[in-house]
Amino acid sequence: MRRLIGLSYSPWSLKARWALDHAGVDYRWIEYTPMLGEPLLRLRLRRRRVSVPVLINTAGVFTDSYDIARHAEAQTRGPSLFPAEKLDEISRWNQLSEDVCAAGRALTTRRVASDPSALVENLPAPVPRRLRRALRPVAKAGAGFLARKYRLRGTPDADARETLALGMEALRDALRDGRAYLLGPLTYADLAMAVALQFVQPVADRFVHLGPASRRCWTQADLAAAYPDVIAWRDQIFERHWVRHWGR
Repeated sequence: MRRLIGLSYSPWSLKARWALDHAGVDYRWIEYTPMLGEPLLRLRLRRRRVSVPVLINTAGVFTDSYDIARHAEAQTRGPSLFPAEKLDEISRWNQLSEDVCAAGRALTTRRVASDPSALVENLPAPVPRRLRRALRPVAKAGAGFLARKYRLRGTPDADARETLALGMEALRDALRDGRAYLLGPLTYADLAMAVALQFVQPVADRFVHLGPASRRCWTQADLAAAYPDVIAWRDQIFERHWVRHWGR
């Protein structure tokens, strides 16, 4: 059985899970805990620098959302997310998704670190409710760990917000004629960009669960208000294509 290690709310993990599920690929989901889970993951992969998602199976180890999605594509005979004639365009949209996600992570991590309620929500699920407030410093340390690991302190808020705005504008321009998908049929480009918009306005809780304080930290209200058409497109992608048989 394939094993996918990731964070249930992370856009990078969401991209990998969505592609695997779209392809009908079976796997076992393993929830990752930032900071605390890193030593074990390093040991498992025999690598000094690690990040999630990670897919482990007999074909090898895949450590990038895009590579995991391409691996899933090779396992299915269903509708392709990577039509050969669209690969260059899909790659460009995937890079924009990566840029938007990196900028969004910088903004969101700083907000979570300064929001006591969001810190409590970000503690691992098994932590008993009566201990969660007392363990808030652990969550704050986790946010600091992410900031150091991904060098988030070097990304000014203004630059990160500009990257998000450029992503929203690119989507609006590509969808201006009312098309349902970016490249004609549904492709990985649609999934990657739909997930990236988590950092502008998270999708409904029935798709991806976030606590109320976390949801507030992830939301860029002014950008969401300026691009309601793009947010509506994202919501339709989730409504039509979200798959809920995630790894057992």
